[in-house]
Amino acid sequence: MTIYTLILYTAIAGGIFTGVSSLLRKPENWAIDFIKNFVGCLFIFSGFVKAIDPMGTAFKMEQYLAEFNLMILAPLSLTGSVFMIVLEIVLGIALLLGVYRKWTVWIMVPLIGFFTLLTGYTSITGNVTDCGCFGDFLKLKPIVSFSKDIFLGVLTALLVWKHDKITPLLKDIRIPTGILAVTAAGFLWFCFSNFYTGLPSTDFRPFKEGVNIPKQKAIEDANEDEIVRYMTLANKDTKEVKEVTATEYAADKTLWQQGTPWVLDKEKTREVVLKEGSTSKIKEFEFSNAEGIPVWEELMADPNYSFMVISYSREKSDKDAFQNKVNPLLNAAEKDGLKGFCVTALGDPEEIEDFRHNIQAAYPFHTADDILLKTIIRSNPGVLLMKNGTIVKKFHHRELPDYATIKGKFMK
Repeated sequence: MTIYTLILYTAIAGGIFTGVSSLLRKPENWAIDFIKNFVGCLFIFSGFVKAIDPMGTAFKMEQYLAEFNLMILAPLSLTGSVFMIVLEIVLGIALLLGVYRKWTVWIMVPLIGFFTLLTGYTSITGNVTDCGCFGDFLKLKPIVSFSKDIFLGVLTALLVWKHDKITPLLKDIRIPTGILAVTAAGFLWFCFSNFYTGLPSTDFRPFKEGVNIPKQKAIEDANEDEIVRYMTLANKDTKEVKEVTATEYAADKTLWQQGTPWVLDKEKTREVVLKEGSTSKIKEFEFSNAEGIPVWEELMADPNYSFMVISYSREKSDKDAFQNKVNPLLNAAEKDGLKGFCVTALGDPEEIEDFRHNIQAAYPFHTADDILLKTIIRSNPGVLLMKNGTIVKKFHHRELPDYATIKGKFMK
């Protein structure tokens, strides 16, 4: 799906809701009614796909905080993520119901304005490659995100200007108020269920269950950018200037052989991307042992079942989960002849070894980029049941069964 098809579907949903709701109460202004329904549907969808993975939104917030040297606020990123997601959905529902009109549209003003400034900044600098507007469901380039926010800003301005023309769906305010309260409570619970008590209900990331990591990595690695390089040449004798591709330049000896009148202007060399290659995070999948030697290919080629434990932050990891759940699981697997290992964030080898001893882990620790590890699983620690490079099952540490249960249920 692209942003354009998403906007089309949202417009269709907004149009349908406008038509159906008009059976209850005829809109005072059909155009304003459609706009508020369109924006409401977009807010609800945007909030919902982020509610599936609130921790992903929190990680994106941390990227922005790091960009502006505000990492002192990083501990609040997860709370901020949940608050923003629930607020977005509640605002969307309020728009559809047409209640608290003035408050709703005026709350949207600083919200849209703030994100427009963020996406505008990233579209200029390119320092954050994705705004996270739709989580991992739909990745948008900064310039596309900025354009989308400008568009929403215009619609919001219209709603602010004509907020008194928004027609409430129901005359009795108590019912819509109850709907908003139940929506807020329900999505607050839904958010927590997708990171605190378990993994996201839907996995939009490349490391989902059933994916064979080496095979998918090879496919994504082969999907590179298709680039054409253009070179500008000037003829010393005729003063003619022409542009040729790098391939044409290399093939035509009269352009570069000794004594040619053609002079290459290196400053005017340019590149055009004909087709963008894959930007999947799976391309970056690799990890090394304590000596810095890559071991991921060997471990991913294990034909038997194995357990890969992920800890993207040793400092923030649940130490009790390691000792009471992960360690007994891997110890039992080892007795059954299966391998188990942990991949943790890069760091000082001695510090990593101290951590391993402190949690009493007998299995080896390897290291990888922490952003890669955060992408693989939203749990710290998290456990992946692997077989020959394929992710069979992913477990949040709070839902991690014992070895006997996993063996009986998932090892066929």
